[in-house]
Amino acid sequence: MSKEHSWGWRKRLVFGLLVVLVPVMSGLGVWQLERAEQKQQILVRWESTASVLSALPVHSTDTAEYDGRQIELQGKLLQQRILFLDNRVWQGQVGYEVLVILDVKASPQYVLLNLGWLPADPDRKYLPDVTLPVGDIDATGRLMTPVRGFTLGHTDWQEGWPQRIQQIDLQAISVALDVELYPQVIRMSKPVLPDVQVGWVPVNMPPERHIGYAFQWFMMSIALTVCLIVFGWRHWRKDLQTIKLVVE
Repeated sequence: MSKEHSWGWRKRLVFGLLVVLVPVMSGLGVWQLERAEQKQQILVRWESTASVLSALPVHSTDTAEYDGRQIELQGKLLQQRILFLDNRVWQGQVGYEVLVILDVKASPQYVLLNLGWLPADPDRKYLPDVTLPVGDIDATGRLMTPVRGFTLGHTDWQEGWPQRIQQIDLQAISVALDVELYPQVIRMSKPVLPDVQVGWVPVNMPPERHIGYAFQWFMMSIALTVCLIVFGWRHWRKDLQTIKLVVE
């Protein structure tokens, strides 16, 4: 294979890969716009005080439609079944978010409650000492769908309780507890434990930032499209000139 033929084959390969990137970038831009719309809906529901749910809604396949809605339930906490969500930061201090299971009163349903944030012991061998209230409690908070993402490690379920986890995996927690959990978490608005912080941020990224990312993806897609058009036109013109020379 000649060097010229090899170089031509490589250019075609690179050209093909860049062509594939255009719809990928455009798709990422559309996805960011969808995320911006979802975040905006969460903020609207978070700020709304028009209605408070008194029961867990019956879910369709899209759980996000209830994200940010206020809810008030009663029930008992499963004693000793405490999970500490690791690497949570509050005002620059590292700690845990305390997760417990609520057995909803007058219902067969179980739901995961996020009670709030507690500081971590400097020695990571020790978890916070938490005593759960006995008897019925009022669970007032906001429904949120857990988002699974990058973690510093995978969750290793140990013998006994409490457990330290890296992310909220409702399916894994359901298996570990042998209960079927509702597909959303309630972030408590009022603390039920001493020293727990419950000042939640509705969304971790505002809609405006998603729109900004979408704009960047669309601009990169347009720039790449222009480059491909110019590259293709020059390549076509060169081929045309070569054909003319052969004919002449």
